Amino acid sequence: MRKRNNYDCLVGQLLTLNLINKMKIYIGETGLDNTFQESFKKTTKCPKCGGNARIMFVGCEDYPEDKGNFICDLHENMKDNKYWVHDAIACAVYLCEDCFEAVAELNQA
Repeated sequence: MRKRNNYDCLVGQLLTLNLINKMKIYIGETGLDNTFQESFKKTTKCPKCGGNARIMFVGCEDYPEDKGNFICDLHENMKDNKYWVHDAIACAVYLCEDCFEAVAELNQA
């Protein structure tokens, strides 16, 4: 059985906390421009093995009428000098074609 990593757990948290309904998911390259800052790339370097990681999907938090329950609400930023996101996020998730490691990049609104 493959060992779970932090990215698997993040997706699990999103589903468990029912935040997924406030995040739009774009499969493959269709989501590369759905970001709060510059567009995500089609590929990125795998930090584990240095291989090529290809885009799987992009998740972008939406601003619904009832604000709240965003990723940034899960933890407090700078509590005990620990960083956390302070605003809505867009997150690109890639998969390494060499070692099968999930790689994520994110930006904030």
